[in-house]
Amino acid sequence: MKKILISIIVVLVFACIGIAVFFMVRERSLYSTKGPYKRSECDEKGSHSDWSVEYGNFEGRMSRYLKPVNDTLHMEVTTRKGTVDVSVEDKSGNVLYEKNDVKELNENLDVDVMVKVIVTTKEHAGKFTFEF
Repeated sequence: MKKILISIIVVLVFACIGIAVFFMVRERSLYSTKGPYKRSECDEKGSHSDWSVEYGNFEGRMSRYLKPVNDTLHMEVTTRKGTVDVSVEDKSGNVLYEKNDVKELNENLDVDVMVKVIVTTKEHAGKFTFEF
């Protein structure tokens, strides 16, 4: 009986470790930058609620999920050259905000749900920041 109890405890411990590892990996991949892109001279910073990238040249598409810590997503984009399109979607893919060929952007979006920010560029130099 004692061996069975020890076996059950060992199995439960390994199951808990497995579940914890699963959620840590899921959390990290959910808030990481995704997409096919090329960029140079890049400085990227971010957490679960903010994302900031400055670069000399960026070509392609990047996206990142952001989790709200308040009810306002602040969005800033600065363009030195090229084009950039910005869209914000909820987890279901519904477009909450979209703007094409952004030269300068400094706006707030009232939203209190997790969002996916998508930045698509062509030969763009500049920077962007999205933060709750």
